Amino acid sequence: MQKPLILVVDDDPAVRLLCSETLGQSNFIVKESSNGIQALEIIDEITPDLILLDVIMPEMNGFDACSLIRKNAKFEHTPIIIMTGLEDIESIDKAFDAGATNFITKPINWTVLSHNLRYIHRSSTVLKELHSSEQRNLEIQKELRDQQIALDHMAHHDALTGLPNRILFNEHLTRAISISIRKGQKLAVLFLDLDDFKWVNDTLGHHVGDELLKEFSKRLNDALRSDDYVATADDNIITRFGGDEFIMILSDIKDEFGPCAAAKRIIESVKKPFIFSGREFHVGASIGISIFPTDGDNAEMLIKNSDVAMYHAKSLGKNNYQYFSEDLNNTVSNRLDMENKLRSAIANDQFFLLYQPQINIDNGNISGIEALIRWNDPETGLISPVDFIPIAEDTGLIMQLGEWLINEVCRQNREWQDAGYAAIRTSINISNVQFERQDLTGVLSHILEAYNINPELLEIELTERIYMANPERTSKILAELRARGITIALDDFGTGFSSLSYLRHYPIDTLKIDRSFICEINVSSDGEAVIEAIIQMAHAMKLKVIAEGVENHKQFEFLKQKNCDSVQGYYLYSPLPAEKIEELLRKIKPINNSL
Repeated sequence: MQKPLILVVDDDPAVRLLCSETLGQSNFIVKESSNGIQALEIIDEITPDLILLDVIMPEMNGFDACSLIRKNAKFEHTPIIIMTGLEDIESIDKAFDAGATNFITKPINWTVLSHNLRYIHRSSTVLKELHSSEQRNLEIQKELRDQQIALDHMAHHDALTGLPNRILFNEHLTRAISISIRKGQKLAVLFLDLDDFKWVNDTLGHHVGDELLKEFSKRLNDALRSDDYVATADDNIITRFGGDEFIMILSDIKDEFGPCAAAKRIIESVKKPFIFSGREFHVGASIGISIFPTDGDNAEMLIKNSDVAMYHAKSLGKNNYQYFSEDLNNTVSNRLDMENKLRSAIANDQFFLLYQPQINIDNGNISGIEALIRWNDPETGLISPVDFIPIAEDTGLIMQLGEWLINEVCRQNREWQDAGYAAIRTSINISNVQFERQDLTGVLSHILEAYNINPELLEIELTERIYMANPERTSKILAELRARGITIALDDFGTGFSSLSYLRHYPIDTLKIDRSFICEINVSSDGEAVIEAIIQMAHAMKLKVIAEGVENHKQFEFLKQKNCDSVQGYYLYSPLPAEKIEELLRKIKPINNSL
């Protein structure tokens, strides 16, 4: 079959070169022309099967050249495709009025171009065979036009949500900045990331995640369109930037604080549960805001700075909005430094453990100890877990750190037993991230066996969020741990969405009353009543109770009166190094607790 001949008319040699390269690889014979007048001369000598024609050219524009070519009877049915950077309806209509078969917008999607031209060429062959039927000709022409519009939409929109994609967003933002400069206006860029969306994808499947994204995009549209600061859809655009990230332009804002109304409305819209297949799902939204021209004078800078502000919003507990400032740059830079130092610290064994005794409130004996991780950085000294644990969780380093902690607790326990000290139950905190992503049962079993430690000497502390996240998986893992003899404590009880169902349906051995309640002793009668109710309820369910954060004698005496089982806090013991724990263990009669 003979290769189709295409005439490419464009004054830009780079565009002609790319066309020749692309179309040549797609079995087209390419003839080039640099302007409309030259093109008219060429078609007197050759008869191309298709003509690809730029609009803006010197000497003669594409519309006029198209009109003159179409007047030549020889090219009555030859496909003429207009290339234009003008996307307004008036320009598109002008192209068709001049006789164009179709149009292609710049920047050109080269992959789509080849497929589109092959389709047009095939359709043109059919048109030539059916030129006697004018009605059929018009129908096919409309089909081609609709096909082009559909292809253009596919190239510039997200397939899942139907929202504009990055390519179209960047074009809109660049244009919006130009308009703002010309009119002396301000605009805002809002960068949004869904909180806890990864958990939905990982635990419930991508199909549920996709449905949630589609529903969220609708809520996002409704939230912005109903906001006082959003005038019309033409002035603003919402884009799915990738994954669970969305980005928005708010044009012609009244002042720097106007976008907070939109951000608040978005956050409120996300608070309502998402319901699929009869189940409720909850996510949040962290939003960063940058303002033109204060926070950047170009698209790239505004997007970057709104992303930085969003990151800051997440660091403040998620489900909130933050504006960009130079201070945020320093905050993010410091966090990246901390992340790098954390990786190095794990590799160079810069962590150590302290142990805080838990005291039986009746007889004053040690009932157990809690292992607490500490980081001694060679440059800055001690770094608080409050500062590095969230970073470890965000980066996934918590798995390595958690495994190190388990290993060190078991190693130390074995060392104490081998030295003849009494075996002591040690509790360790398990991160939500570690519980969700790691084979916790396998890790614990392997390390306990490696050091020949009785599993009853190890207690894991979990927060309420773990129980809420995936009840079926949580129940399975906890049952496995309990079957191996490992005891389970519910940490920070009362601070989250406490539910009796956790206590009734999960194998929990111990409740740890959060220190925020202990602070209410001798301060609030309501707080004291809550503590008493927790202790009574736990005992009725045959659970032990440990009170954390006991700081003074009055708190200790109150807990003793209310029959709390054990207490820990600075009133009794601060976290101690291993050698200090040994001094306490000497007072306990040794028991063989090896496997």
